[in-house]
Amino acid sequence: MAKTSDKPDLSGLTEEAVFLAETLLPDAGAGFADQRLSVADVLAKADVVLDTNVLLLPYRAGTSSLHQIEAALTPLRDDGRLFVPGRVAREFMRLRPAKLAELLQALSDQSSRIVAPEDPAYPLLKDLPEYRALVDAVASLGDARAAFIKAVRSLRDTILSWEGNDPVSVAYSRLFTPACIRDPMFDKSEVLKDLRRRVEHEIPPGYKDAAKSDGGVGDLLIWWTILELARERKRPLIFVTGEEKSDWQHRSGGRGFLPRFELVDEYRRASDGAAFYIIQMSELLELLQVEDSAVEEIKQEEQRSRETTLELVACPNCESAVEVELGHSIGSSAMPKCAACGARFHAHRSGEGVFARARGGAPRVDGVADVKVDCPYCAAGVSVLIGRNFMDSALPTCTSCGERFHAHRARDASVFTRRRGDRPPGTPDQVPSASADAD
Repeated sequence: MAKTSDKPDLSGLTEEAVFLAETLLPDAGAGFADQRLSVADVLAKADVVLDTNVLLLPYRAGTSSLHQIEAALTPLRDDGRLFVPGRVAREFMRLRPAKLAELLQALSDQSSRIVAPEDPAYPLLKDLPEYRALVDAVASLGDARAAFIKAVRSLRDTILSWEGNDPVSVAYSRLFTPACIRDPMFDKSEVLKDLRRRVEHEIPPGYKDAAKSDGGVGDLLIWWTILELARERKRPLIFVTGEEKSDWQHRSGGRGFLPRFELVDEYRRASDGAAFYIIQMSELLELLQVEDSAVEEIKQEEQRSRETTLELVACPNCESAVEVELGHSIGSSAMPKCAACGARFHAHRSGEGVFARARGGAPRVDGVADVKVDCPYCAAGVSVLIGRNFMDSALPTCTSCGERFHAHRARDASVFTRRRGDRPPGTPDQVPSASADAD
């Protein structure tokens, strides 16, 4: 009987896969030729390229930090060494509304958490001075709450009136002149060919984003822009980014600490020997001697961004695109609220990417309905966009009294409401309080 061979089958190997190390590092001695200088030593002559996540950091920082960032980067701009890739500019424009929406939602959530106590109704105690003091205190709290809600509404109106001219965008319009924006017209077929090659062989950057709908081409377009600068200017280049995935940096202890060696050598070859660096925004600000308070504020935002990433998912109720902050690790989840239909849903990160599911997990009926309900605070009629499925919910705001309240779809397809903080007086199918007439 012939013995079956246990030798591996190499017939499917390609030349590129076998000699990938030689392709990525064609000059074996280049790594020993020159001593690599520190970022501080090259900053005075290096080009600086900013990533999208860096441009978004000031949205959660103070205006003082924003002004200091602008002041610190202006000399680099005036020296012709500050650059924003075209892909970064486009991603900033796409994500900027989500940052403003996040701010508006935070204001709404803050005002809705302020609940004044109800007036005490104990006639037996009305002659006691302590009871009258309690009644006066409750009235004062009610007045203070009304003033607070009015102030929040006024602030929201101001933000909405910006119409895109928010403080960060205005600062960037001053800082980034047309000369700063580098937007080469790359051959799309060549970009796609290189993207497929890098994903297949796990060549940085971008292969970690291959599960995205665009195959992770954003990182590659940024890298191609960096290589274009390398060939043209032949200078050291500092890429300022919060990106720490392993397709950009070598990692240790959950953090990036050095650019991938493939990127360093590819930049060296494109620039005729110049060095490539990756640093955080806070590190650049420290090198530019920005005030400690601003540096610390940016560090805090970098830490928050490091723990999550912004993903675009489709709402399972109305299919609108929703930006979701989600942890990097597989199994991370969030429960965002769709701005279009008002419903909350589950978002999860799996090994295959990010997916969304409706709350309850039962088979879903597509779409939402416009339902008229009574505000549980003032009984005014309120129109609510709510999903058509049992246990769908919404958190509308009454246009009469300004209170936010819960609306729920019952099992019989009717909708009932309740005040925030109150427990439902029974199961959803027991307490219908509104018709389910759809528009």
